[in-house]
Amino acid sequence: MQDQPRPADQSLAELKTALAQRERELDEARAHQAATAAVLKAITGSRFDLAAVLDKLIDSACRLCEAEIGTIRYEDGAGYRLAATFGCRPEWREHFAGYSAKPDRTSVFGQTILKGGTIHIPDVLEDRDYARPVAQKLMGLRAALGVPLMRDGRVFGVVNLFRTTPRPFTDRQIELAETFSTQAVIAIENARLFEAEEQRSAELAESLAQQTATSEVLKIISTTPGEVTGVFDAILLNALRLCEASFGLIHLCEGKNFRPVAIHNIPPALAAWQGKAFEPAPEDPLGRVFATKQKIHIADVRAEQAYQMRSAPFVALVEGGGARTLLLVPLIKDGGLIGTIGIYRQEVREFSAKHIALVESFAAQAVIAIENARLLSELRETLERQTATSEVLKVIAGSPADAQPVFDAIAQSAARLFGGQSATVTRVVGDEIHLAALTAGSAEGIEAVRSSFPSPLASQGIHSRVAHSGQPAFRYDIESEPDVSQAIKDLARARGYRSILVVPMLRDGAAIGTIGVTLREATHFTADQIDLLTTFADQAVIAIENARLLSELREALEQQTATSEVLEVISSSPGDLAPVFEAMLANAVRICDAKFGTLFLHDNETFNAVAAFGAPPALAEFHSQRGWFKPAAGTGLDGVLRTRDVARIADEAAEETPSISARLGGARSLIVVPMLKENALAGAITVYRQEVRPFTEKQIALVASFASQAVIAIENARLL
Repeated sequence: MQDQPRPADQSLAELKTALAQRERELDEARAHQAATAAVLKAITGSRFDLAAVLDKLIDSACRLCEAEIGTIRYEDGAGYRLAATFGCRPEWREHFAGYSAKPDRTSVFGQTILKGGTIHIPDVLEDRDYARPVAQKLMGLRAALGVPLMRDGRVFGVVNLFRTTPRPFTDRQIELAETFSTQAVIAIENARLFEAEEQRSAELAESLAQQTATSEVLKIISTTPGEVTGVFDAILLNALRLCEASFGLIHLCEGKNFRPVAIHNIPPALAAWQGKAFEPAPEDPLGRVFATKQKIHIADVRAEQAYQMRSAPFVALVEGGGARTLLLVPLIKDGGLIGTIGIYRQEVREFSAKHIALVESFAAQAVIAIENARLLSELRETLERQTATSEVLKVIAGSPADAQPVFDAIAQSAARLFGGQSATVTRVVGDEIHLAALTAGSAEGIEAVRSSFPSPLASQGIHSRVAHSGQPAFRYDIESEPDVSQAIKDLARARGYRSILVVPMLRDGAAIGTIGVTLREATHFTADQIDLLTTFADQAVIAIENARLLSELREALEQQTATSEVLEVISSSPGDLAPVFEAMLANAVRICDAKFGTLFLHDNETFNAVAAFGAPPALAEFHSQRGWFKPAAGTGLDGVLRTRDVARIADEAAEETPSISARLGGARSLIVVPMLKENALAGAITVYRQEVRPFTEKQIALVASFASQAVIAIENARLL
């Protein structure tokens, strides 16, 4: 009979078994704690590398839970991203990644998400819902455990553990897997928060950079309100830096042409081409902006129609400049296009919405700068015009009887305000245009202008045409316009100008002169410039009219004074004609701006010189010796004898038979005014000039009044 164990021995064995069990549990707990500590350390020490944390976590979970295969998947965009695996071959990872878009009950993964809690399947082959034959064929899965990743009460992912044998997971292993799931949630959430923080920091830095750039541009705008070049440069540099672009340009729109006003980092192959204004083709991006006034964003310019059509500027941009992605933002003012900001990348990489918004804000700032400069320029121009007008009016007030200082002041002001090469003022004198004032850049230019005046009013020169038509006229480019004569082109070259603007000086609708300005470069004149020059023309007319009125007033006063003097002589010596005749001749010669005069009495078809004033001695001696004579045919006295009307001779020396007054007295221009009593010829008064300068109608009328007074004096003497 075998010996039965004694109670004491049985108690000792049980104690050893229990102790061994406790030691195993303690080792397992220590392993669990070590694994948890390692994962937590990975979480706190690898905030920038979520993948490393999740790899560490699934590795620990599989080892401690005795699983051969493990995965962690969580929501990312439209599906569930395979974030970490354990024991998976490449083709297995492809399988797990391929069926995670829409979870259902045919997989442990789907059942876990739909339940929102832990799923434990001891043998998937005995589960009525499980239907993943491909997974079975690839991996031979049997026991499966799915633990949800929960955030705010919602499942956003799953930790899956698999065995290839139908061996259930223990409660302790399930609890441990749930612990690892919690740690995975912490790791993912930490990474999300850290990414959000990094995103906020990046956005804050980006916003600060944009605000700094905006502040810099606004500072330049405020400190240099009349200068846009610095603003354009600052805008372009900041746009390229903040938008990560390779090069850029700012163009201003001038009609259909685009002129570059700021260029940065442009490739050498484009430098010469972009240095001048050009008209883009309609299919070019600039042409499309011109037509639509909308921004243009092209991901790859090589795919553009303009490139396929081999548009020269666009091909140069792509092939010479290496441009691939471009952004063109229009500068809009009052609904009109005034320019563009263009930035280019030399790789295919679209600009973000933030980049586009940033360039649009820069475009708005550029418009502000342009408008500020325009307003300041207009203010300066207005002030300069007012100053110039004030100066001219001051000259008018200071020299009311003399228009010449006004003409000089107008010419100087016009040349200064237009930034012109020269300014010219002319007067209409009879059928000719005469030079009245001139500013020019060189002695050659001055001489060229002086030699071209006076010119016939009927000539083809622009001053003559304006004086004849009474309308402003201009030449955009003397060199290229087909209807310009070679003589005018030669004159323009001598004076050094390409463009010219001429406006008329109008009085009662008729041109009495012109004002012209010339510019060295070929350019169009604006309506404001035409208005400004017309203002100067109006001021010139005021000066001319003032001088004319004052001259007429002085002439009238001189005539009244002269008449008064003659009448006083008549009354003081009623029986003596010699003082009367001398007074008449003296006043007639003075007021008519003549050289000398002679008074003849008439009797029986003959004349006798009875008085003279200022006559050269040889002529005076001849008259005193000659006595009564019959005038030769064709002379002034002969004309008066035959017509009883005023005789005018423009140039006595040019007559077929020069008279005694021409031979002995040097007479050139003269008038002979009859002294009539009831249509009977009593005599004649002759007034002479020693230069060719015809007498005016007013001067002839004055001498006629003296002739009437002479008749009165003769009659008084006869009666007395």
